[in-house]
Amino acid sequence: MLEDLYKKYQVAVKIFYNYVKSNKLHTFRRRSLIENELQKLYYRVKENLNLHSQLVQSARREVVNDIMSWLKIGGKYPKFSENPLTLVYNRSYRLFEKGKEFKLWAKICGVAYPLELGERQL
Repeated sequence: MLEDLYKKYQVAVKIFYNYVKSNKLHTFRRRSLIENELQKLYYRVKENLNLHSQLVQSARREVVNDIMSWLKIGGKYPKFSENPLTLVYNRSYRLFEKGKEFKLWAKICGVAYPLELGERQL
């Protein structure tokens, strides 16, 4: 399930990236203008991929950060590359104790996953 979530996140990043590239949003040269334009895709990406809103916003933010960094540095247009899945505590995930088999669980975007941790990590 986590692998599926990761893949969906990468698809979201790719959708935002391709939209920026095909619509030449980098010519706006301002973060707020690019973000506002990408926000138009928010509901479509969220519903089609069935992603938590925090992850859709994170994917959008990753693309904007990459474009803004490229605008500062210059060179060839950046190629799409996979981005790490960004989870924010109490927005897209939370930890809780439950049951005897596993001491700690993570609820990520509404789905509970058991965590197998050593005493030090706990």
